[in-house]
This record gives sequence, structure tokens and C-alpha cells, in this order.
Amino acid sequence: MPQADRLSDNLIFEILTRVPLETVGRCRAVSQQWNRITYEPSFMDLHPPRTRTIAGYFVQGSVYCNYWSGFVPVAGEPLDISLGFLPQPVRIEACDRGILLCRKRRSDSAPYVPQYYVCKPSTKEWVRIPNPKTKYPTVITSMVVVRSKPKYLHYKILRISKHQAQSYDWELLRCEIFDSKDWTWKRLADMNILDEYVFSSYQNPVVVGGRAFWLTMKGYLFMFDMFKETWRILPEPIAGVNKEYNRHARLLNHEGKLALLLTGMDSFFELYVMEDLRGPLWGKRNSVCLEEMGRPLALYSANVALTQGFFKVSLCRSWPGQTANVFMTKCVRVEQVFPFFSDSEPSNFAAPTKHFHEITTRHHNALGGSSVKTSRGRRIGMPYKMILISAFFLILAVCFRNR
Repeated sequence: MPQADRLSDNLIFEILTRVPLETVGRCRAVSQQWNRITYEPSFMDLHPPRTRTIAGYFVQGSVYCNYWSGFVPVAGEPLDISLGFLPQPVRIEACDRGILLCRKRRSDSAPYVPQYYVCKPSTKEWVRIPNPKTKYPTVITSMVVVRSKPKYLHYKILRISKHQAQSYDWELLRCEIFDSKDWTWKRLADMNILDEYVFSSYQNPVVVGGRAFWLTMKGYLFMFDMFKETWRILPEPIAGVNKEYNRHARLLNHEGKLALLLTGMDSFFELYVMEDLRGPLWGKRNSVCLEEMGRPLALYSANVALTQGFFKVSLCRSWPGQTANVFMTKCVRVEQVFPFFSDSEPSNFAAPTKHFHEITTRHHNALGGSSVKTSRGRRIGMPYKMILISAFFLILAVCFRNR
């Protein structure tokens, strides 16, 4: 028997609740026992305060044709987590491992020429990335963080846009990938997709294991592998998903697996989890009566749900029946939900030193100091050379003074 399996659950629980957020993912891969412990409701409640992890959700909706976003913490008092440090107005496009991809429209005269920012709201760090070819309007966007520590932040961004050349039954889509390691956009082969596989634009993608998933208008699944840079269409998750359910179908990342949340008009919801991608094979996990909770938006753990009401979202514990926190929103209907888990340690948002770019970054002092803005039109490594040269002359001055 492996040594990890011989340890008691209580001892492993106490150890894992003190493991940094960046290490929890690796611990889940050790054994099924460790993976199960890290998704228990008691672990989800204890781990954030013990490790100072910020856990919650960014919710987003539209107010008079403008996007509004707010942060809903899972526990504790409301935190000063917002996107106010970015050039406004911005819209959240994707989120992974505490890193957000945001988009800002340049002006009313050029609405299809946006600016893209990658940021970490917990530290108020951000960087503007190069623009893709914005001739065609964006259809869907996704992001996966490959590595956030210790040396540099590495992420990949997927952008799919709609080509002008269309046929009656088919849609021609352009596909582009941005790799922060190369600091450039790369165009992939165009995609020809049947009209019945058209994406649902009101939901954000769900990333599981480096794969991004969308629910199409007809109930199919579109999957894009961010590492292999390949895509395919998966069949309906549940046979017989009718139009009534499809209006309230939502994809989730539930305990590290892709899940489908179906909400009907009879105050019940059903949760299905993809057990095997090769089939794919889905299994039913839960069926709960909502009563007067509202429509579920996300499941934080087995007994905590984020639900939506009229101008409000609620975190319900031990549901149904108990509402823990209620947060008012500026929009009638929350359109998108982004799970957010982050630490408060700075990350390296700089572009690779071998590339020349005009980059604007902001780094917020972790001790509450002022922000520092740096605009660079040269190599990122040049300031370090200036520091070394200054230090060299300082040493010479000290030597001459001591003679």
C-alpha cells in the first residue's frame, strides 16, 4: 500500500488545509484519497482562511448596454477586489487560476478594435497584450494559465472570430492563439461548423484540464484543447435534453470535472458530471428542489451554491433552506460567472526579454504603497543593466573616498 494511503484522513486533512493554493492542484494528483479530501465542504471552508486564499466569484451583466462586474466572496467580509485599477470600461472575457482576461472597447467610432488586458485583481497587476486581427468580430474567447510561478506567468488565449464569408448551412470561423511565452498571436486553420453547432454567446467557457468547453445552441458541446490546439464537437451530454432545459443549461467545473447544471421550470435542478471524456460518459450526481432559492449559477462545494435573484446573488449554505450572504447587483440578470481563486503574491507579468513591445504594466505594492506605472519601448532587461552600471560607479566612488 502506498505511504500516502496509510496516512489517516484527519492528518492529511490538517496538512492539506495549510498547503498553498498553487500546490493544491499537485496534491490532488497524488491519490484519489487526497483528491477527495480537497473537495470536501469542510476543506473548502478552512483552506482559504488558513492560507489567505481569496475565494469567490466575479459576476458580470449589462446595465444600459454597458458591462458591470462585481466580486462575491465565498466567506468573510466583502473584499476590495474589483477591476477599478484597469482602464475603463472593461469586460471580463475569461478567468483561470486567479488571472483574468479583460477587454476594453477603444471608442464608439471603432467598437470592433478592442484592447486586451491580462490582470491579477488580488495584486492589481496588469499588462496590455498585443491585439489580434480585429477585422472580424469575436465569437468566443478563452484562456488557460499554464504556469503562474515561480519564474514567470505563462498563459495561452484562444480567440475565435466570425468570417464574413458564410454559407447557408455552414459558418466559417477564424481561430487564433496567443502564447505569452512567444508574445504573439498565431493563426490556426479556419473552422467550418454547421449552423446547429453555433455557440451560445451568453455563457463564458469552462476550462477543465487545459480544455475549454462551450455549450452550443442545440445542446452540443464544443471542446478546444489549449495545449494540442485541436477541437471537436461532442454529442449532447444528456439524451433528451429538451428546449425547456436547454434554456437554463450551464456548464461548470465541479470538483475538477466538467459538469452540466440543468434547471427546469419546476423548481428542480439536476447535476451531471462527465466521468470519462472518451465516451463521453456522464453520471448523475444530484437532484435538488430549489424552492425559493433562485436560479443556481455555480456550485462552490457539495453544500454551497451561488444563486441568482432579482438584482441580487446569494450564497446558500446547507441548501436548500439557509442563505449565508446576499450581494446586491446593478444588473437585473447576471449573464456570466467566473470562479476566482487567488493568492496575494505578485506575479511576473512582463513580456519575454527577447521581444520588443510597448508594454504598460502596473504593480501594486503588497504593503499598501502606491502603484508604479512603467511604459517600455525597449528590451525589458535594459533597466537591470542600468542598475548594474549605477552600482559599479557607486562602488568606484566609495573606493576613491576611502583612499
